Amino acid sequence: NQLISCGIREVRVSWHIGFQNILNNIPEDIVKKAIQNCLDVGLQVTISCVISNQNYDLLLTEICQQVLRLGIHKLLLFQLLPVRNELKEYQLTYDQKEKFFVEVKEARQIYSKDILFVGFHGSFSPKLSKKSIVASNAKEFCPAGKKLFVIETNNNLYPCPFLTQDQFRIGSFVNGQLRIEKNFPNDGEMCLAEKLLKGEFE
Repeated sequence: NQLISCGIREVRVSWHIGFQNILNNIPEDIVKKAIQNCLDVGLQVTISCVISNQNYDLLLTEICQQVLRLGIHKLLLFQLLPVRNELKEYQLTYDQKEKFFVEVKEARQIYSKDILFVGFHGSFSPKLSKKSIVASNAKEFCPAGKKLFVIETNNNLYPCPFLTQDQFRIGSFVNGQLRIEKNFPNDGEMCLAEKLLKGEFE
């Protein structure tokens, strides 16, 4: 209700089906309850799901079905970027990524966009489509800190789900308001989390 009073109509919730208990310490039943609460008050919900070597083959059998079961029609898929050392063992191999892309194509054939939109986030690659290349050239590829903000459980505000370290804190969520305390350097051309992973972030 506080979000709606701020003019927000759509929220993106991180629900890493098949990988939630490894990636995040928030139990899956709490995530589902939060999603249902959002839907109950009339917010549109988009699910962000990180894909790793633990769930890359679950898109058709579990991920899409669980999202649809809750009445959600938009699913965005992130490639795991191991910004923490303990996550490196869960990174996708090239072959796993290729098999996952096949499942995505199958999902898009099964579900029309109005039933379930299945899309990629930039952490997979800006070269996946002509649309991504156009967005990169227009400096609109990476929305972190521009059109995308992440509220963590401690009410701190960050620009991206993969940039939630102290150095990337840009504000807080206080008394129902998003308070942005500093600008985030983002030229919009490429995924900043990928840039961080490659050691290119200053």
